[in-house]
Amino acid sequence: MEAPFDNTLYLQLARNLADGYGFVGVPNGDSILWRTPGYPAVLSLVMLIFGKENFLAIICFQSLIDSCVGLVLVWIGKNLGSVSVGVLGAVLYVLYPLGAYYTLRGQPESLFALAFVAVVACVWFISIQKSQPPIRLFVVLGCLVGFATLIKAVGLLLLPVCVFILLIYGKVHVFKKIGPGLGVRLGFCIIAAPWTIRNYLVSGDFIPVATGGGYSLWVGYNRISDGREEGELQEPVLAKYIAAREAVASPFRVGEEERSVPPGYMRPVHISPDLDAAFKDVAVKEIISDIPGALILVVKKMGRLWFSIFRTTNQWAQIYVYFLQVPILLFALIGVMSLWRRNVKTAGLWLPILGLTFFYGLIVSTLRYSMPLMSVVLLFSAQGVVIVFPSLFARIGIYPVESSQ
Repeated sequence: MEAPFDNTLYLQLARNLADGYGFVGVPNGDSILWRTPGYPAVLSLVMLIFGKENFLAIICFQSLIDSCVGLVLVWIGKNLGSVSVGVLGAVLYVLYPLGAYYTLRGQPESLFALAFVAVVACVWFISIQKSQPPIRLFVVLGCLVGFATLIKAVGLLLLPVCVFILLIYGKVHVFKKIGPGLGVRLGFCIIAAPWTIRNYLVSGDFIPVATGGGYSLWVGYNRISDGREEGELQEPVLAKYIAAREAVASPFRVGEEERSVPPGYMRPVHISPDLDAAFKDVAVKEIISDIPGALILVVKKMGRLWFSIFRTTNQWAQIYVYFLQVPILLFALIGVMSLWRRNVKTAGLWLPILGLTFFYGLIVSTLRYSMPLMSVVLLFSAQGVVIVFPSLFARIGIYPVESSQ
């Protein structure tokens, strides 16, 4: 079966893993540092079981991931006080067009959505406990954040968000209750530390997850592209953007790109630690030179996260995105406010969404990156739509969350 995979990078990484070449961009090539291994590693397991060209198996596997996200949403709804709201949220997630779009493509969004909703469910469950939870729950939370980080490096930013949530609910303390905090760090290190060690062994540099943070910062504050990525640009802006990028990258060219980057990959940049640091330095200078402009870019990027289509070839659908996203977010806001008025503790559910929205605003963002966050947003939307149309949903046995846990 031919799958509509519009980016074969992750598939090629998975094939190389399945073939025993290791985490390399091309067979017998150099070990790469600019991608996280989680999604390719999972894909390689599917390939080893069902065959490297069995795209139907990959699609079925990603559909299974979406089903697991739905089950977590049902569990959250049950613990909020309304299984039916959880079921409705799961149905909305499965029917969400952007989710279906990436289920059919070789991208890590579906798997990261599962990791994200698992982290959110865990930190929220810990935060609502009336007594101090056992240390093992904090270790599990750390493991889940580590898992999310190995799928997408931005998962690392969930760690401070989770710690902040636990601090405001008194589950960890700066000077007291150090055990829970150590438990979170221990769980995270159990999952992420082996990859950090691997990065050090192959590069000699301390790289916690992957390179590319400096490059993302440079993209996010690039005045030529207005903080947009390469795939969002058209000529003549694209040519100027590439020239600016090459001006930073050319001093680091040593002929390693062909041994690291799969042919046809859209961004022909092998991001070594030194190159990543160079991009970061240029980005910092750009920010300092125009702080008000940088702040405006942050606001723009937070908006793009929820409304801006990535590929120029898909711009025809931009108006449909507005018609879809605006009602979803409005119903989600209604749902959050209704739960707040009912004294239901939900900060552990919506703070990770706000946290990642802010962090994406600091680096680079587009609509694709919001897809994992929509899992929890749609749960709130389910509560909101049931609040707005109570009699309609009561006929089919769906009732809103009414009181605190």
